Amino acid sequence: MCARRTPGRIALVIWGGWTVAAFGQGNLGFLGDTPIGHFSNDDWQLLRKAVTEVLNDSSATATQSWKNDVSGHSGEVRTLKVYRSDDGRDCKLLRVDNLASGYSGSTQYNVCRDEKGSWRDAGRPPPAGRNETPLPQRSV
Repeated sequence: MCARRTPGRIALVIWGGWTVAAFGQGNLGFLGDTPIGHFSNDDWQLLRKAVTEVLNDSSATATQSWKNDVSGHSGEVRTLKVYRSDDGRDCKLLRVDNLASGYSGSTQYNVCRDEKGSWRDAGRPPPAGRNETPLPQRSV
């Protein structure tokens, strides 16, 4: 189903954001000083699974940790805010923390559902208290 594949795209956006910035600078060497520069394929799969679980959770406090017992790398994906955009889309502000090979990193991502229900990178979130409407909590 399309909705299941979509959170993986957000994980790719997370990776893509880092790599696009790196290519823009013409040098990928700095990635060695970040957690993602040390990620294995298994680490990426665990991160994607955590992102998927947080995006599929309607709770405003959804959190999912991941850990690769082989590499020792770990991380956490957390919903910081759930809101409705000015144009009526469901949105979330996510925080992604990662630890790998002695490096730690934390990044925030603003994502909103598109017209097909897929989560997409939405750029910067609205300022706190402005241009946002909290989403009603859904019964489980």
